[in-house]
Amino acid sequence: MGEFKENKIYTIEDSMKGKTKSTLLHLDDFPKYDLFLSQVIEFIEDLFNDETYTVNIIQNYIKSGVIAKPYQGKKKGYTKIHLIQLVFVSFMRPVLT
Repeated sequence: MGEFKENKIYTIEDSMKGKTKSTLLHLDDFPKYDLFLSQVIEFIEDLFNDETYTVNIIQNYIKSGVIAKPYQGKKKGYTKIHLIQLVFVSFMRPVLT
């Protein structure tokens, strides 16, 4: 059982090393203004070409508490913080699934 655990750890580590080397993002790479949900999906899909996002996926992340809820009363409720959370989740998707 210990061998399986070690192999799984190496697999996760290797997966994350490959992701972080290929796509480092800086805060300047994120939009300065708040976005609509459709713009959020477009932004994330541009960063992760092989990933597909839908309104339902993002809403499920919000319902389950994976990312913060958008600000109520604002049409453009998705901030830079929401985008950072989604980018982090996108990096973790291959590891967690």
